[in-house]
Amino acid sequence: MGAYPQRTGGARDPGRLFQGHLAHPQIRLFAGNENPRPAAGNETFKELEAELSTIRGEIGRLRIIESRFKELERENAELRHALDFKKATDFDVVAARIIRRHPTTWWQTLEIDAGEDRGIGIQLSVLSNDGLVGLIDRPFGNRSSVLLITDEKCQVSVRVEGSPEVGILSGQRGEFDRNPTLRLRFLSKNASIRPGQRVFTTGRGGIFQPNILVGSITTVERGPLDSEALVRPAVDLNDLSTVFVVLSENP
Repeated sequence: MGAYPQRTGGARDPGRLFQGHLAHPQIRLFAGNENPRPAAGNETFKELEAELSTIRGEIGRLRIIESRFKELERENAELRHALDFKKATDFDVVAARIIRRHPTTWWQTLEIDAGEDRGIGIQLSVLSNDGLVGLIDRPFGNRSSVLLITDEKCQVSVRVEGSPEVGILSGQRGEFDRNPTLRLRFLSKNASIRPGQRVFTTGRGGIFQPNILVGSITTVERGPLDSEALVRPAVDLNDLSTVFVVLSENP
């Protein structure tokens, strides 16, 4: 059936035996082709690699487009909120974006992209959709520094909703938590207040307009002469992007 040498009765010749084995068709197939991968397979592999590289590049481009689209969606949402706020408020306000915050003064100051070129001056109220943020500390040509209500130097005259109590609210030194609280001082000794009650500006002092929400009471501390309370700010100062500077109160 193959080309193997036939046994002849005497001793077999090793040379002829080896040659007979080489003559077998299966032996010839592998002996003549040391690399079993056909040349066409190499070309196909390179084409697939090129296609894969192109696809990876396209995926990267689409991810960049998706990221930019999400950023535009966020900016549009901010603009809608700003427009809604300006329509709903009784104040003449300038919308501004936060452009800088420093980690060491995170709870004290921030910088916005609006300044004297847009009518902003010193000690103007700064608000967000949720309530009081602070006041303009230093206006410049096209930017301004804002003193936050969590800074102890920012003192606000406030009233407690549903009670006759009024006091002075300010930040606390050394408060560097993610959600720092404010201290409300100079309340009456037997102040009838409780956690959950909201705190609003009184308008006294001529800086902050009246009836701006500042926060809610979390703890009441009673002393021998007066009472104090801790207040959680209404505004999430850790997650601010747009604020409103009050230029004047509309008639």
